Amino acid sequence: ATLTKRYTLPCTETVGETLQTIGLVRKEEDRYVVSTVGANSEAGALLVDSDFTISYLGDRPTGDLLYRFATLTRFDVQRQWKIDKESVVRAFDAKIPFSEIEQYLTAHTEGNGSTALLKQLSLLHERYGMLAIYDGLTMVVEERVAHIIENLPALQEHLLARLSDTIFLMKRESEEVWRKILSDAGQLVGATIYQSGDCKEAEVLNPNFSAHLSDLDAHIEPLHLNLSAAVSTPVFDEALGAAIEAAKLTKEQKRDLKSRYEQRLVINKSQIAAQVLDSVTEASGLDYQGKLSLCRQAVGKKHIILELWVDGEHLTVWATELTTGGDNEAFLQVSVLPDKDERVIPVRKIFSIRSQRIQLF
Repeated sequence: ATLTKRYTLPCTETVGETLQTIGLVRKEEDRYVVSTVGANSEAGALLVDSDFTISYLGDRPTGDLLYRFATLTRFDVQRQWKIDKESVVRAFDAKIPFSEIEQYLTAHTEGNGSTALLKQLSLLHERYGMLAIYDGLTMVVEERVAHIIENLPALQEHLLARLSDTIFLMKRESEEVWRKILSDAGQLVGATIYQSGDCKEAEVLNPNFSAHLSDLDAHIEPLHLNLSAAVSTPVFDEALGAAIEAAKLTKEQKRDLKSRYEQRLVINKSQIAAQVLDSVTEASGLDYQGKLSLCRQAVGKKHIILELWVDGEHLTVWATELTTGGDNEAFLQVSVLPDKDERVIPVRKIFSIRSQRIQLF
């Protein structure tokens, strides 16, 4: 605004938001302040992009949680971290609870910037809990001994899981301790029966470690960037757009290609193929049967989420049950994400419905 008044330079209304996004200014109350980033300056709020990239200026405090569930992709005045499926699963494997990650993102991002990311992380956490792999020792006993194990409080901390009425999964690292507890209880504890062959434990390494070492070797010399070069504005390849129009594809395949072309995700004619990557189906308005059909397809399927617009409210849900009441009126029972609140919504009150098959990242 000052440059506009003093030098009569053109200035758009969103220039403040643009400068804040790239980290040149920060907002304090009702005004923008120029960011000053020194060698040891404290980091500001986290900026979450639509591709789940997190950026910030300054330095995060020692012991910050971000590096536990994200991968560093840029180390400059502006730091940039990428959150993907592998980095989040790595955090869950390290026993970092989802609630701690959720609390961290909520506390360190401005406004609702992390809402979409938290929804996807919630879905991944749900899927992560569907399968568990234990490393332990299997103990097979008779019913009488099983009753003793159930009623020995000292054994409970060494019990990983009960696989059946007479089969228990015990901790390997505390084998000597729980063997002594059973012996003191009057049981004869025999030797452990091992399977034939040597079992070699695989070495666990961070998959990004080797890549970071290679990058360091390749960039020992400082990079000299030509900052005086003209900035080019990306343009659409009209020939590529015409090729998509002329391709012999179904209506759905062509719609998917056009959508990705407009987002500049299709940049070469070799990407024009008879496939649908973004499987999204919508029904709205007076298309009652279409909305009813989408509800039926999504009921009980965790890999399908529905976006509903009901009485001006936008909801992201899992469909759990579809029932029919009086006058053949259909009711959809849903679990609203991310809090999983249960609601029952009449299908006729849904203005628009969007079905999407989810695949995190």
